[in-house]
Amino acid sequence: MRKTAVKSDWNTLEMPKQNETFILDREFSDTQMQELRKGFIPAEMEDKWFCYMAGNTLFAHRSWTGFCIYIVGTIITR
Repeated sequence: MRKTAVKSDWNTLEMPKQNETFILDREFSDTQMQELRKGFIPAEMEDKWFCYMAGNTLFAHRSWTGFCIYIVGTIITR
């Protein structure tokens, strides 16, 4: 079983002030949500993303630079 990722597991930078917002309408099964909540900690150079969840928000950072590329907010679980 892999460790659940948290922000402090990686050197991250905040989302730039200049960014775009869009609506992502997507449903996830309970199993998929369990996997999303674990996040992802890169283990090799080929692993391009570091992802973690804080509350119901998913953060995705480029692993090499730490730049925050995506923030997926308001993930509602049923």
